[in-house]
Amino acid sequence: MTEYQTYRGPSQRRGLRIALAVAGVAFLGCGGSGAASRRTIRMEELRVTPGGVYDAESLFAEAFDLAKAKRCPEAVDRYDRVVREFPTSEFVSAALYNAGLCLMESGDANGGIARFERLLREHADSPDTKHGRFQLLALYLRVHRDADAISVADALLADKALDPDERMEAMSMRSEALLSLGSLDDAERQARIAVAFYREGSERDEVHGFSQAAQANFVLADVLRQRSEAIAIPPGTAEEQHQVLERRAQLLLKAQTEYFNTIRYTDPAWAARAGYQIGALYDRMWATISEAPVPPPRRKFGEADMRIYEDEYRKEMARMIRPLVRHAIRYWELTLMMIERASVDSEWSAKLKADLEAARTRLRLTAPDDGDDAAGEDARQEPHVPSRGSDALAKPPAPAATTP
Repeated sequence: MTEYQTYRGPSQRRGLRIALAVAGVAFLGCGGSGAASRRTIRMEELRVTPGGVYDAESLFAEAFDLAKAKRCPEAVDRYDRVVREFPTSEFVSAALYNAGLCLMESGDANGGIARFERLLREHADSPDTKHGRFQLLALYLRVHRDADAISVADALLADKALDPDERMEAMSMRSEALLSLGSLDDAERQARIAVAFYREGSERDEVHGFSQAAQANFVLADVLRQRSEAIAIPPGTAEEQHQVLERRAQLLLKAQTEYFNTIRYTDPAWAARAGYQIGALYDRMWATISEAPVPPPRRKFGEADMRIYEDEYRKEMARMIRPLVRHAIRYWELTLMMIERASVDSEWSAKLKADLEAARTRLRLTAPDDGDDAAGEDARQEPHVPSRGSDALAKPPAPAATTP
């Protein structure tokens, strides 16, 4: 019989499987005869080479030690040999799992996927199946195999043996897959179910996965953001454009609210992503307004006068919407400060720094003569994160340094 000692928690933190197998030989019990006195203990196969004798257990143990030492290529080689040379061994399932985990953590997503898929395909009754599904789900999300991710999440959620934290994790990851697939209505529905499940379960001290709650809340915020940014400003009068902008702004504020709620879960990685998107909301709104069609003048102009009218309109519009750039800069500065304090190293850090510098340059170019020094000012405030249920959440006050 094989037993497994596992780590509990999010898929990113599930550790290597430790396999302990009992090996032996068939023997006759003393003092009796027949079936009642005969007991058989299964013995692992042996391989004899010029270099020595080894079996699946010794090969697995060697691979396990290499994996703990972060020597992934060598560890995977040993794990793959267990699978290849001892296909009927009790260690095969754990070897596939550990090889997939090692490849996953070293950045080889496709290699990890291949091992976890084989684990689920060939060892469906293994104790590693559930955890293998979680790892495979995370990898499918990483490589944007969203439909496959949804299928795996559905298989997990159909498992009545999942504990509340595991169910929360599967729901939040499913919502992310739906978002990536572009199914905004389904993503919003799943995210809201996951957030409600967390709130109800945490009140009973049954659900502790605040990171997964942050993930689901981020999905909810991103659905609202995408709906806001899908609203384009059409050609038309200033009044007509204002009505469209008002609809977009309302969704922007709702998205901002949910990004703030994401930050409140205090998970550094999701807080960094949410903080970046708050700044990006304002930056992209600035771009939308600055690139909007120029509304027609109230009276007809000639060609030369029309060019002057459009040029003056653009200049006036740039002056009026500069506060949006300041908001973006301020929230990005605060998010960068939060990332540095939490030592979060992610793709969002580099993206944030690049966009922050671009926004500072844009502000200088659009305000060369007004002595505005807001773009280069260092952040000295923490992000404003209202308490849950606060009326201020609908429209958080702008940081003092960015108030126009």
